[in-house]
Formats: sequence, C-alpha cells, structure tokens
Amino acid sequence: MGTILLDLQVCEVALESTGVYWKPVYNVWAPLGIAVTVGNAAHIKNVPGRKTDLNDSHWIAKLHRFGRINPSFIPAPIFQQMRLLSRHRTKL
Repeated sequence: MGTILLDLQVCEVALESTGVYWKPVYNVWAPLGIAVTVGNAAHIKNVPGRKTDLNDSHWIAKLHRFGRINPSFIPAPIFQQMRLLSRHRTKL
C-alpha cells in the first residue's frame, strides 16, 4: 500500500487516532517519507448523524487541507521502543 501511495506521488496523509489502529499504518508510511498527521479523534469529529467511512475520510481530508488538524505528539522511535520494553517488563 505504501508503494502505491508513492507511485501516486502522495506526500501527506491525515489519520484519526482511534485506539491503536493508526500505529501499524504510521509505522509503514512514515519511514517511506510520507508526512503522516495523526489527529485526536475527539477534535476531528464530524457532525453526528449519517456517518460513513467515506464521509469521514472526506471530512478529514478537508480539515487537513486547511491545516485544521492539530497533530498528536508521536515520540521518536527509540523512545517508543523504550516505552514498549518498560511496559512489557511491568507485565512480566
């Protein structure tokens, strides 16, 4: 999927951070050089009613186009690895 985006010359993508579902997408697209903006779902919410994935994607694209999505803080990869290690150690 990432190479298809590169072939289409996509350089920016906006995502809604819903749970942990954005992480695999971010981990694939960010190293490819695609600027991924992950926004808080509560700040992006569309008007309630008649909500579909297609309408949601259009809404997120419009917000991103006008710079209305505040990007979520995503730590550097080394800090993400340290966080995962410490959480795994706590579980053990």
